[in-house]
Amino acid sequence: MSHEIDGAEETLAVHGINTDVDNLDADLRGALHMASADFGAAEDVEEQTSARILIGAVVASILDRHEWLAAQVRRQQHRQRYA
Repeated sequence: MSHEIDGAEETLAVHGINTDVDNLDADLRGALHMASADFGAAEDVEEQTSARILIGAVVASILDRHEWLAAQVRRQQHRQRYA
């Protein structure tokens, strides 16, 4: 998973599938921003680990709610696994 901001473009990549963060529901966008900020502010391994767990939960929520994105990620994982 990566979360990148390049000028006005903000994207989320999950297993190589990129999507514009604007495509996500507002509450999930906010949770992603908060989790990313927590990871960026982490000062030690323990704080990074906690932030990674939070990011994982946010990404799981995004995939649960946005079936179109989850379907793309599943197809990509299948291609990677059987390539």
